Amino acid sequence: MRKFRVGWVVEVAVLFTVLGLSEVVPVNTVWILLDRGIALSKVVVVTSETIPQSKLSLVKTIIGEDLSVDSVDHLRVPEVDIERAVNLVKGRILREKESGEEVLVDVTGGRKTMSIACYKAGIEAGCKVIYVHLRDEKYFNWLYPLIPRHKYSLVVLYEPSSAK
Repeated sequence: MRKFRVGWVVEVAVLFTVLGLSEVVPVNTVWILLDRGIALSKVVVVTSETIPQSKLSLVKTIIGEDLSVDSVDHLRVPEVDIERAVNLVKGRILREKESGEEVLVDVTGGRKTMSIACYKAGIEAGCKVIYVHLRDEKYFNWLYPLIPRHKYSLVVLYEPSSAK
């Protein structure tokens, strides 16, 4: 097992990540986790109905082919019906957990409603919820390897007490 820099241990995980206006945000989160030794068996890209298919396809291709994640899925949820979005995301998380997977929920990307829904779903499902904090907005939309390490941090927003 590899120790995650912020203090928790994960060997392999399924990542739920939100795709909003920037394709770079979910790609960078995946890249950061892989760089820190977290193997991802699957990435589930959560989008609203307003995200163009071309944007989703690009993100899935980069994560699957360029970052070598074996399985990249998609979950479309309503952007403004937060409770319905929470239930859809939580249901999918629980299915992954029932199959024995460790699940991480990334709330870095997307509109506030999407991030809130994923945050709530992650907490209700007992998952670690993470966020990539960019300390200098000039690096927004830059790819991870080009951002100086002191300009971002990977933050655990929530960790269930059983996982500590």
